[in-house]
Amino acid sequence: MKAKIQSNKPVWDISASASKQIIGLVVSLSLVVFALWSALMVIQYAESRPGILLYDPIHALLPPPVDWSMSIFAATHSAIFMSIGITIFEGIPRVIWFSLAYALLTFLRAASIYFVPLDPPAEMILLVDPIFAFANPDHFVATRDLFFSGHCSTLFMLYLLAQKKWFKRFLLFLNIFVAVTIL
Repeated sequence: MKAKIQSNKPVWDISASASKQIIGLVVSLSLVVFALWSALMVIQYAESRPGILLYDPIHALLPPPVDWSMSIFAATHSAIFMSIGITIFEGIPRVIWFSLAYALLTFLRAASIYFVPLDPPAEMILLVDPIFAFANPDHFVATRDLFFSGHCSTLFMLYLLAQKKWFKRFLLFLNIFVAVTIL
């Protein structure tokens, strides 16, 4: 029978062996900043070009849209802040993993917005996100980022990365709520 070796090393160990983790942390957080900047540039470009208006048979069956902007904002950003807090306590490797996953998701979303130009439907309610509006120097509201929901994809990524069972359930509930209210 093998004995289980337990480590008494703290989660945020700052030893010589942790220097690679610190470099990984700086690189991964830099990638997040670059991905967010790139996505903002792509969204601004997408807003300046014409797109294709797609017929959506599901929307045709739904009642007139209702503005759920603040509920969607609250659900998405509370999940993000809670995930960041939990991930920080899980240690540098988890923060690196979390950051790289978010950077990749953001790059994929930017690519889909760039390569799939869509026009918004006439009855679309603008989804005003106060954090995006604050980070956006022109204070425009994105209307042509319809192919790849940033809110739903971020919540689902958080769900996939979460390790605590109660938190996974909470994130899944928020993801379903946001998906339904975005429609």
